[in-house]
Amino acid sequence: MRIYPGDGKEDNEELARLNVEPWMVELLLLNPGYTWWGPHEDYMWTKDKGWSSAVFCDSWKEFRGDGDENSWTLGDLNECVNFYFHLDRKTAKCKACDQCGYNPETKKIADSFYGALYDKSDKWNDKITQDEVDALIREGRLVSYTHETKPGEGWVPKDPVPRVTAEQINADTKSSQGLGPHDGINRGILIETRAKRLGVWGMCPECEGHGYVFTEPKGCLCLTLWWLHPRKGCSRGIEIRNIQQADLQDIYDYLAEAADRNAERFLEVCKLRSDMNEENDGTQS
Repeated sequence: MRIYPGDGKEDNEELARLNVEPWMVELLLLNPGYTWWGPHEDYMWTKDKGWSSAVFCDSWKEFRGDGDENSWTLGDLNECVNFYFHLDRKTAKCKACDQCGYNPETKKIADSFYGALYDKSDKWNDKITQDEVDALIREGRLVSYTHETKPGEGWVPKDPVPRVTAEQINADTKSSQGLGPHDGINRGILIETRAKRLGVWGMCPECEGHGYVFTEPKGCLCLTLWWLHPRKGCSRGIEIRNIQQADLQDIYDYLAEAADRNAERFLEVCKLRSDMNEENDGTQS
């Protein structure tokens, strides 16, 4: 969890599952608006040992080191330019459902949607039924069949709204080499609709539909840093786990120092802009 939870049911359920202390949650309020980057994502996730490789520390003490070569001291070769706190609890793949989250009967339906790798005999993504098509439409899917675009209005319902048939959707799926209009969202709706019709719908009892199980009794507070090495022309994500309440003052001081270093580099530009704005205001008055 990277964003402070709202009042919604999903946020509250996720927070309860993380099982963290209240003071940890409050740290999320310090985060910048955009937090969707880090050593697990996009180009920050690299497995090499170079200057751009992701770094993981098990504690703030490990990150700080003892002033030796392994410590991350701010300086000309090390600049911290962004950060965010997040809550995490280690997990493992649920073996009971192979991470799909479904009960065994529903999993069979899900696995056969596209058919097995070498056996497509039970494939049904191009054999959906009319009630399944109707379910997609109720969920706002198949818009390209039920809507049209108008200048300045975007997608609007066709008038009259056409009757979309299973035969039509299945034909389009077959003609497009098995993909057709179905994406992951459609697949999920179709699996649920078919499983409910057959009376087997349900989640995996081991993971309750999440696809994973926790391997830790409690969650922890983590800190992710965006780290630059200006002379190498590279950056990396650093994740520091198991932040303790006793670490916070040092963390605040550390981040404040990073902020001051970043501001100092642009200080003269900011002064110049301020002077220009004052001159413009004097001219206009």
